[in-house]
Amino acid sequence: MECPRCHSTRWRKNGRSRGKQKYQCKDCGRCFLELQSSEQQTEAIGLFTRDLLQTVNSPEFLDSVDFGNLLQKVQQLAPSPGSRNNPISILLLDAENLNKFDERVERFLSDICTYPLQVKIAFANWRNSAVGKLDTELYERGYQLIHVPAGKNSADAQMIAMGASICRHYSETQEVFVCSSDWLLTHLCNELQRQGLIVYRVRKQENILIVENRQNGEVNHYSLTDNLAIPDLTEFMPILESLMQAERDALGDRLSHLSTVYQLFQARSNLTVMPSLFCGQDSEITSENLVRETGADSASKSINSRQELEAVFIEIIQEMQRKEPPIKITLISLSKELHKLSGESANASIKRLKLASNVTNFLQSCENIQLQDLVRNCVEIGDNKSQHSEINSATELEGAIAKVINNLTNNLAEVYIDISLLGTEFQK
Repeated sequence: MECPRCHSTRWRKNGRSRGKQKYQCKDCGRCFLELQSSEQQTEAIGLFTRDLLQTVNSPEFLDSVDFGNLLQKVQQLAPSPGSRNNPISILLLDAENLNKFDERVERFLSDICTYPLQVKIAFANWRNSAVGKLDTELYERGYQLIHVPAGKNSADAQMIAMGASICRHYSETQEVFVCSSDWLLTHLCNELQRQGLIVYRVRKQENILIVENRQNGEVNHYSLTDNLAIPDLTEFMPILESLMQAERDALGDRLSHLSTVYQLFQARSNLTVMPSLFCGQDSEITSENLVRETGADSASKSINSRQELEAVFIEIIQEMQRKEPPIKITLISLSKELHKLSGESANASIKRLKLASNVTNFLQSCENIQLQDLVRNCVEIGDNKSQHSEINSATELEGAIAKVINNLTNNLAEVYIDISLLGTEFQK
């Protein structure tokens, strides 16, 4: 017999305990009960295993076992669905770094992640006056609050220490939001990725919250000032087009109202306002160019149908294109020339004949007149059906935008390209 600690064979008797002899090692002083030698223990285990196998394999034992009841007990003892069947997302927040984190931001993050956002943990020195009453607000929203002592990067260090072992505390974790702009948290993101988790890095840049999926590189943006998600380019273009269309309609209505005022002024005062005032030309407004006296009405061309109005537009366009050098005709200059011929603005003629709401909509409906650029209000004669390029991938989209930027840079010689002009050229 030997000591279980130092394996010494020098021992002495040391009384009895519950009817069993106790011994004490003379070398290390360890007290122990009587034990068998290692050879005796191995032999006893082998004999027990042999007898157990013989019993289990006997026909009498197999007939006596209720395997249905045994399977039911095994299923009851098995663990309930856990990490693999009910995955969750976890949010780790550096409250000292990102303090504008309200419920709308959380809903935005919940829409991004695949699994339910169930666990939210915030790290900060809650005694710091800069944090204010944020701890009460976060606690009411279900956050676990981790307090750290004052010190530089103290919250970051605790966030890294706890975040790296988050799977030990919540084995069902599949996605983690690491919410901090501090570069130290990059180490935590890398470690969580090595553990097979989907990691979202949430950073703040001025008043924009940037959410990056570090697995696939997808990036989403959220405005903290407007409290809404910022759409990407594909979602933003239809919004921009609708805003531009609304602005064009409003401009057409204002021009129509101005034309009505002009006609009333002309009829009641027998005075004619200079057409340049209504055609967007920059000129100094003086008493000489504001009004001019008219003794007799000039000969005006009568327009009484859609065909006549379209023919007059084509005639004006052809006449202006014959000038040297040829110029692109704007809607303003087109309306000015029509007023010279008929004594009536384009919008007034269109609404009088009930053809459209404004001159833009009328020209779009004409078969022989094509609008080339709605932002610059340019038109030309030709087929109204333009050919557009199809874009079916992100690479084609990037190439098309780059081509538009190059064209604008060459034509305008501008350092910066306005996004509204970029969107219009891209639509063409």
